[in-house]
Amino acid sequence: MTLRSAILFAAAWLLLPGCASTPEDEKRHAAEREADEQRHEAEERRHAEEDLRRKFARYSTAELKLMDARYKQLLGPASGRDLNVAVNRGWLGPKANSDAETVERLVEIERELLRRWKAGDSDAYLPEFGSVTPSPPSPTPSTPHTTPPP
Repeated sequence: MTLRSAILFAAAWLLLPGCASTPEDEKRHAAEREADEQRHEAEERRHAEEDLRRKFARYSTAELKLMDARYKQLLGPASGRDLNVAVNRGWLGPKANSDAETVERLVEIERELLRRWKAGDSDAYLPEFGSVTPSPPSPTPSTPHTTPPP
């Protein structure tokens, strides 16, 4: 063994214990990963909601409700939310793909109507939302107004 190899071996041997992670470190890293995943998922949901809002911004509530009724009519009585399109795709062939797209559009429309209803648009209500009244929108923070001294 050469002198250089001996020095490198000694340095590695001395530094090795500092590289070992403790259970506390592992727990902390796991908690950080979980928090990062939750933030990422929340960000993805927010972006999806914004994209959906932009997609349907040009439509009035009445137009969205008409689209909802027409898509439900397209699905017919044997289709709809009870049909598991992903499982039945092999049995139904090309129609299943069409049904899947129709169901996806219907869900998007209903999501937008629900968002509008929760924002205070009573015309956006659908029976599927249930009999629960929407919670009032959260007030936006405003700057306090002070009156000048007399």
